Amino acid sequence: MEEKEMKQILRKSLRHASYMAEEQDRLRQLKVDLESISVGNGMGEGGGGQPADKVAAAVLRRERICRKMEECEAQISRHGEEMAEVHQMLFAVLTEEERRVVIARYSGASWDMVRRRVHMGRSTMFRVHERAIKKLCAAWDKIA
Repeated sequence: MEEKEMKQILRKSLRHASYMAEEQDRLRQLKVDLESISVGNGMGEGGGGQPADKVAAAVLRRERICRKMEECEAQISRHGEEMAEVHQMLFAVLTEEERRVVIARYSGASWDMVRRRVHMGRSTMFRVHERAIKKLCAAWDKIA
């Protein structure tokens, strides 16, 4: 595998964690929305709708929210599966130092942020990164 392809796979896979967190936040909000649905007794609520209309609207809203919740759960599961394969490879192939550099970099951090996180000089950090990418490419070729 080409190094460029490996970097794209890492970037995509490691960003799934942030996508998963966004979906979990969305799911929490949908649960709150679902719990807030109430029909009331149909009297003195304004809008003048019939109780049956309000019940039907509440049921329809509840169904929509439940469908969105199912979609969120499916997305969370998909993101988890995508991350799992790459994370297994990261832990099986790389040293802790290499893993820290790779995870920091491909989770969206700039090189300066990576350097601060892993407490390395620039040249050392780039050497560790290069070595890690080569190891990952070789490991990917073995399993492919």
